[in-house]
Amino acid sequence: MEMQSVNIIRTNLRQRLTEYRYFSLGKENSIHINAVEISLCLVDYAIEKKRAISKDEEKWFNAGWEIIQVFENSDWEDIIELYNKLCDLVEKKNYFRT
Repeated sequence: MEMQSVNIIRTNLRQRLTEYRYFSLGKENSIHINAVEISLCLVDYAIEKKRAISKDEEKWFNAGWEIIQVFENSDWEDIIELYNKLCDLVEKKNYFRT
């Protein structure tokens, strides 16, 4: 059941980022959007390849404040919550290096 919740968060976050990218096509986007996408890719590797997230890669899971600045009070505000849930799950499931 817990793995299902991780997959739901991954799917929903990826979908919302794709919609955001499509919506803002041709506009300049914040570089911090990339942090969300990179964190998603690292979680994919952790789950599918059983690869721990390295100390150097942990920074991609610390962009909460920047993501709030980008999405707060917008139609994309749910991306903040999804990103935070993803970060919490990564820590809870101990995907970081041991």
